[in-house]
Amino acid sequence: RQAVPLLAALQAALGPTWRWAPVAVVQQARVAIGDPIGHALGARLVVVLIGERPGLSSPDSLGIYLTWAPRPGRSDAERNCISNVRPEGLPPADAVLPAELDQPVAMPYPTLTHNLHHEVELVVAMGVGGSNIAAADVAHHIFGYAVGLDMTRRDLQTDMKKQGRPWCIGKGFDYSAPIGPIMPAAQVADIAQAEIALQVDGQQRQHSQVSRLIWSIAETIEQLSQAWTLQPGDLIFTGTPAGVSAVVPGNILVGSITGLPTLTVRIQ
Repeated sequence: RQAVPLLAALQAALGPTWRWAPVAVVQQARVAIGDPIGHALGARLVVVLIGERPGLSSPDSLGIYLTWAPRPGRSDAERNCISNVRPEGLPPADAVLPAELDQPVAMPYPTLTHNLHHEVELVVAMGVGGSNIAAADVAHHIFGYAVGLDMTRRDLQTDMKKQGRPWCIGKGFDYSAPIGPIMPAAQVADIAQAEIALQVDGQQRQHSQVSRLIWSIAETIEQLSQAWTLQPGDLIFTGTPAGVSAVVPGNILVGSITGLPTLTVRIQ
C-alpha cells in the first residue's frame, strides 16, 4: 500500500544521479536482510521498506531503514530510520527531500538577526562511519559531495563571542544549512582541485579552490573522528573562502563547486 507510491516519489526525486539495483521482495525477514543482498549487488546504499507489526498504533504504516555500504554484520546503530510513512502520517512525497537541479530553494529570513551572512562550503557526506579514522583511509569512508551554505546570524555570533559565551545560536537555527544534491564520490573527479564560488544576484562574492582549505578533507575527517564517532549519513561542512557578507530578503544565492550540482537559494 505505501511502498509503491514511496518508491515512485523517491525515483522521481533522485533522477538520473542514482542507479537502481533490482528490487527484492522478502517475506518473514528482519531489517538486516538488506545487508547481504546489498553487499552481493555491490550497492553503496540499501533501503529496506518494512511494514509495521500488527498491534502498533499505526499497523498500516511503513518503516524505512537505510544502510550505507551494506555488508553482513552491520549493527542497527549503523542505520538511519524513518517511521510512520502512511497517508495519515508521513506521506510518501514527504518521506524524501527532493533537491531539484537549477531550481531555487526558499529560505525564510531567520528571527533574532539583522545581519545574516552567507558562507559557501564543500559538504562531505559520510558513507561509512567510524572513529580514529586515519587520513589515508578517509576516501573509503566518503559517500559523496555537495554544495552547502553555512548561513550565519553574524550579529548574534559576534555578541556571544564578546561575552565569552558559546555562539552556536549564531550558527544553528531553522534552515541554516541549505545543501544541494549529493554527488557520489566515484562520479567526482579530483575534488581537491575543484573551484568553489558564490554569487549573490549575479555578482560574485566568494571564489577560491578547495585545495586552499586550511585543513584538507582527509585531515578534517581524521581529526573529527578522534573527537566523535562519525556515522553513515553525517554531513561535514569543510570551511568557506573569503568574501562572506550579508544578504537580505529577495537575494538569490548561487553556490557552485566544480563537478557538483549548483545550489540556488532565495532569501525570503
